[in-house]
Amino acid sequence: WENEKFEDALNIINQLLSYIPYSADTWQRKGLILTNLYRYEEAVECYDKALTLNPVDPEILINKGITLDDQSKPEDALACFEQALDIDPSNEDALFNKAITQEKIGRYQEAEPLYIQAKDFRERVLGKEHRDYAASLNNLGNLYLQMGRYQEAAEMAELYWQAVTRDVATLCLDTSGAGLHRRGYRKLAGQAPLKEEEGEERRAGRE
Repeated sequence: WENEKFEDALNIINQLLSYIPYSADTWQRKGLILTNLYRYEEAVECYDKALTLNPVDPEILINKGITLDDQSKPEDALACFEQALDIDPSNEDALFNKAITQEKIGRYQEAEPLYIQAKDFRERVLGKEHRDYAASLNNLGNLYLQMGRYQEAAEMAELYWQAVTRDVATLCLDTSGAGLHRRGYRKLAGQAPLKEEEGEERRAGRE
């Protein structure tokens, strides 16, 4: 949503739902808007309504998981990512967001293979210059810093530098926690209303 006019977007989506109340996609989009307004409980309710209409959509489960993680409910969030992976075991957004949540709660060993799987998928499918691939390198580098694996963190920094243009090649590595470049999801910027694929820069983010 351009300029983050989420309140206006919410009014539009509510009008739309009055005409098509059985659209899982529209309920999900309302959930995305509410999440960006920090109205997490309402957002989860919208995702649940979307799931009653389309229980096998991994995207809905991933976005619900992200919102639950925003509410500091990591175990519930992980359950959503697991459900998404049960539906689509190769879903790189589910892998990536599950890794972020695992890292946030200190489960570094569990997070590493998930980050690597997501990184390898994005490299293979999106290419080394895609920003989602760069985000994977950034988060993996942050994880290695958390684990005290500084050489590997430096290697990720170098790969990140190669993945982006020189004027924006800044790897935000720190020791304060997960990198939180979430995603592929919550893409509520840059596209026409009701047509975007959601997504912050995953926190995937408030990008």
